[in-house]
Amino acid sequence: MRRIFAVNVLAHVHATRAVLPSMLERGRGHLMTVASRPACSRPPATPPTP
Repeated sequence: MRRIFAVNVLAHVHATRAVLPSMLERGRGHLMTVASRPACSRPPATPPTP
């Protein structure tokens, strides 16, 4: 489950941190993140994560 979290959440955090300084320096820019539907739900009969 940690791997899924890392891919779906932490990848966005790391990418944002990588580009944000140059965007702030220029005073402009856009961030766009994309998530898949399976990242937002779990298969039936899968126990909830703590």
